[in-house]
Amino acid sequence: MEDFPGELRNTDPKKLYKKDGDIVFSFFLNLAFVYNDLQRQKKIVRLFQSTYRKPKPIETTAHSGSYCGMNVHLNKYFVGILHEFFEFLKHTDSTNSKLFSTKLFSDVIQSVSHKTRSDWDELLKIAKGQDKSHLNLTLEAVRNKVSFHYNRKERKLENSFKNAFLNKTRNLGEKTKYAYFSTIDKKVDTIFYSDAAIEEYMREEISDKGFHTLIDETIAKTIDALRDILTTYLEQVQK
Repeated sequence: MEDFPGELRNTDPKKLYKKDGDIVFSFFLNLAFVYNDLQRQKKIVRLFQSTYRKPKPIETTAHSGSYCGMNVHLNKYFVGILHEFFEFLKHTDSTNSKLFSTKLFSDVIQSVSHKTRSDWDELLKIAKGQDKSHLNLTLEAVRNKVSFHYNRKERKLENSFKNAFLNKTRNLGEKTKYAYFSTIDKKVDTIFYSDAAIEEYMREEISDKGFHTLIDETIAKTIDALRDILTTYLEQVQK
């Protein structure tokens, strides 16, 4: 068995938490929550991909159904983290916008790379609904539309099931010829047609561009920006 990599470092907690109601500390603490969630989710994805065989595109088996279903599940959690992240940025901007003009925050943003500053500005604009480029519209769709509840009045999941299996909006051959599920010892193990309905729903809501590609681009952009910002923040507070 392997150990997790990394060098253990530390800092005086009093350098982080200087007084009650410190909006800068609270902001960076929540930013760290988001960063940790995204990083750990990426590690789970890598573990999944290194453990199970990737099925062939035309494969229709219990394995391929489970593999694709896990991909949907993992991406759904990524979408949920992004959704909460954008809501957090939007709430901060509307209730504590003075945070962005504090000396510590300004010093951090001015010290990160040009790419990080550009990406951070883009993420803020998405959170506030200000930027309308193609990629940003996709991220905005993640923020506004793709949330998951088991009881939806809009019946979107039902409509996505119809589009996948009955209307056949995409030609997926055997994959949507039947509504598949798997059993172990004659008892239900996984309901694959439910995964297919969710995947179709996510594809419809986000973009005609490949869903997984868009999520990967967004996650990479966010992780890289937060890593640079949090690294610089920890350097600044320890001076």
